[in-house]
Amino acid sequence: MKNQIILLFLFLLLIQVKSAAQEATFLSGAEFEDISYNTYEIKNYPKEKLPEGVDKIYIRITEDVQEAELILKYGYDYKLMPQVKAPFPFNSVKSFEPEYKDGLIYVSSQMPYSSNIITGIFKIEDGDKLSFVKTESDN
Repeated sequence: MKNQIILLFLFLLLIQVKSAAQEATFLSGAEFEDISYNTYEIKNYPKEKLPEGVDKIYIRITEDVQEAELILKYGYDYKLMPQVKAPFPFNSVKSFEPEYKDGLIYVSSQMPYSSNIITGIFKIEDGDKLSFVKTESDN
């Protein structure tokens, strides 16, 4: 019986840790400046699709672990949404502004020592949930 209680406790603890990892994080403007590298405003994202109270929307790409996250700007504060896997090569040195088109977000960069441009395509669902769709290449 004691072992069953311990297992139940560990299971409940694991669920709590997993759900906490999926929650959003809030940052001040100064904290946002610390992570602003590889963070790009999606300038042409339709205002009517933004969640209530959101002024701007950003996407942040982490090259080393191939993840992306959505960042929502509420006045002076920023809300970092949970990271998603973004399995596409990204070169921040030769990156382009993200583009919103036909319900999708296109994040492109030119590969080092190449003319090849790789694009990661994302979708935003329910106003604040980012998901990776696919990768495209111009070659």
